[in-house]
Amino acid sequence: MEGKSLKDVYNRLIDLYGFYEINKDSDEYKIALRFMSQEDLLKDDIDNIRLLVKDDGEDYMYFIINENTDYIGGGACGEEMITKYETINQDIILYYGFSEEDKIKQTNRYKIYISLWQDN
Repeated sequence: MEGKSLKDVYNRLIDLYGFYEINKDSDEYKIALRFMSQEDLLKDDIDNIRLLVKDDGEDYMYFIINENTDYIGGGACGEEMITKYETINQDIILYYGFSEEDKIKQTNRYKIYISLWQDN
């Protein structure tokens, strides 16, 4: 199995699930990152972080993609959005997959994929 790239994941979130990226120069972007409590991500160069959101009134879900660290994470607010987020997150993890190197090194990417695959 060869895993997908972060660009593939990014495109899947936009094309399949209707997320949109918040402009990095906007105040909305800086405020959103602060409210999402991703302090470990904020220590990294902010230019490496892409923030994708999908909202429905007061409720929302988001994905953060850190191109420097290969991090994909996110969250949601609102009961219905949380349920949808969990489904989309599982799909993204399985879609992202893992590489042979991940398997050999037993990386978090590999362990998360195997754990999720075994649960399904």
